[in-house]
Order: sequence, then structure tokens, then C-alpha cells
Amino acid sequence: MTFKRKVKAKTEDEDVKAAPESESKPSDASASDDTPSRNRTSVVGFIKSFLTPLNVMLAVLVVVTLSTGGPEDDGKTNLRNEAKTPDAKATVTPDAKAAETPEEAAPPKFTGVTGTLLDANGIESVLNSGRTNIALKKPAAQISDYKPSDGAGNAVDGNRSGDNFSHTNGECNGWWQVDLQGVYSVEDIIIFNRAGPDFILDRLSDFFVEVLNLNGEAWDTTGKYHSAGSAGLKAGYHFEPGAKGSVVRILLNGCEVLHMEQVEVYGTPV
Repeated sequence: MTFKRKVKAKTEDEDVKAAPESESKPSDASASDDTPSRNRTSVVGFIKSFLTPLNVMLAVLVVVTLSTGGPEDDGKTNLRNEAKTPDAKATVTPDAKAAETPEEAAPPKFTGVTGTLLDANGIESVLNSGRTNIALKKPAAQISDYKPSDGAGNAVDGNRSGDNFSHTNGECNGWWQVDLQGVYSVEDIIIFNRAGPDFILDRLSDFFVEVLNLNGEAWDTTGKYHSAGSAGLKAGYHFEPGAKGSVVRILLNGCEVLHMEQVEVYGTPV
């Protein structure tokens, strides 16, 4: 009996000691109930601090601007693609127009003698006049030789039969010229084209017949004729009054071979 009472008393003492410890600890439920209250207090405080008169006015202004789509006139600028909207009523001032399309410098005006085209009778009249061909066997040159036997001198050797002719390689703006070895008043120039079918004859098309005179160290063009079409088998050009010069030149205005059987020049010494 004595033993049992001691055990029971010990058990009661342990319960007494344990009770204050369990009562002193707050429950988890009460801690969790207090957290939302503190959070609500923080949010309300933030909202109150934000809702100052200045911030309210700024917020209202932003809302109004967004609802009206921004300024009505944006300088006619497409803000989406940053491209300037053209104005249909825009005008170009004379100064701006001149800056956009500057005028090209006009070529110097030709002050020499402009030749005329001779018809078939005019050509025969020149050839049968008994005048001297002042280009006969004079020094001649050309831009290139198609073959060594196709030199520029073939066109002033006096042979009209077609066995010999000058012939270039076909450069752009090809030329042939003869030095008259003296200054003449050139009145008539007759060209005998290389004989052959039309495609051969048509190679001598769109070219200039020129008379050149040395002026100091520069060559002046004193006589000129532009033949737009084909020279055909034979062509003649007349200069009235005579064009003063010492060189006669045939100049292509394109890219083609240049070939001729004879070039005859008629004029009088100056």
C-alpha cells in the first residue's frame, strides 16, 4: 500500500510541473489568425500614402489621355511606323526644286561650219570636177587595225576597186583621220564605204565627219556633219563656206567596226 501511494504522488507532481509549460505556449491557431490583420494594415497604409492630391491628379490625367487617344494633331507623323505623312498641299520652293534637279551644263555651242549631205548627182559632180584630192596618199591613222593589212592608209591609196580598205577592231567611238599636211579650206568630202551586203554597209552609221584645225596646242572643230543613218555604198558632204583645217576625221558615235575603201577630200590651200 505504501508503495502505490508514492507512485501516485509522483505522477501528480509531474502533471503539475507540465501544466504551466503547456499553458505558456501560444497556440498555432492564434498566431495564424493574427497574420492577415497585420497584412491588411500594411496594404491600407500603402494606399493611404499613395492617395495624395498630387498623385490623384496625375492618375486622372493619365486616364483621360489614354481614353482620348493622345493629342489630336501629332505633326502628321505616323508614330506607329515613324514615317512622315506626306502633305498633299505641300509645294516646292524654286530654291528647293533647283537643288533637287540641278541644271546640266549646256555643251559649248558649235561655231564652225555645219556640213550638208550631197545627193547622188552632187557626189558625181564633185568626182568629175577635175579638182585635186588633197587627201591622196597623205599620212592617215585610226584607233586600231583589225589586221596588219587593214591599216588606215588603205583609205587614201587612191584605189576605189574594193580590194583594199581600212578596218578597226570595233571599239566604242572608233575614229579614222588623215593629215592634209597643210591648212586648207575644205569644201567637199566623199566616203566610199566597204562594199558588201547591207549589214556590212550599215556598220558605217551614226558618225561624224569633222574638219579639225590646230589652235596653239588644242584642236578646234571648224567643220562638222552628223550622219544619223547609213552611209550606204557612197556618201558625200559639202561645207559652205569651206571649213579651215589640216585634219579630216571620221568619228563613230557608238560601238562598231569602222571600215572604208576611200576617203577623198577636196578644197583649196589657205
